[in-house]
Amino acid sequence: MGRPQHLHPGAGQWNLRQNTTVPAVCDKLPTQLKQFGAVVGGPIKKDKLFFLAGYEGLRDLIGNIFPFAMPETASCAVVQCSQQSTLAPDTTNSMVDAIQGLQARGVARSLVSENLLGCTEPTALTATCTGGLIFNANANSLNYTSTFPNVNRSDNGIGKIDYVVNSKHRISGMFWTGHYLGTGQDHPHCESIVQERIYYPLVVDRRELDLDAQFHCGERIPVWLRPPYQ
Repeated sequence: MGRPQHLHPGAGQWNLRQNTTVPAVCDKLPTQLKQFGAVVGGPIKKDKLFFLAGYEGLRDLIGNIFPFAMPETASCAVVQCSQQSTLAPDTTNSMVDAIQGLQARGVARSLVSENLLGCTEPTALTATCTGGLIFNANANSLNYTSTFPNVNRSDNGIGKIDYVVNSKHRISGMFWTGHYLGTGQDHPHCESIVQERIYYPLVVDRRELDLDAQFHCGERIPVWLRPPYQ
């Protein structure tokens, strides 16, 4: 197939959108998908120098409903917790009771854990928790349903230049780049240490540069030079 002698642009976009609100029981989960891209190519110098450039992007959101156990934000000695029949401290399931138990024994607390659940220590022997980064954390129940969605973003591009030295010799260069960013919620079987779902970011970057030279020694012996860079 011959090389184009005129500029050839092209572009496209495809969208899917469904129920972008926070899901309730039996609701359809929110879903969004956007794919778009463009490509252009043509001659820089007629019959000698040609280029091709392309871009592809993806944006998507996939809703989730993940039920799992989350520490209670109230003291079970003040608010009756779902797993108890009477008012009594529960250092296993209540974040406030756990903190106060450590305070009473002079044991250092984890600031990361306290910040995640919005816990503060007004005095040396008291603690309060608001839920912090955990949206709608329960005060007196271990049952928690997370609607944190999976969000993905991908940006990919390619550029190519061909230079025709003559009818037998050609030099080509191509650059490819890809970038992916995703945030979501992991599953408990993937985190055997904590046995809980965690939020995670995932970033993947890749770039590749290829220089391709084709020469002919004599009439029938081609010689290829291809030093790749990644």
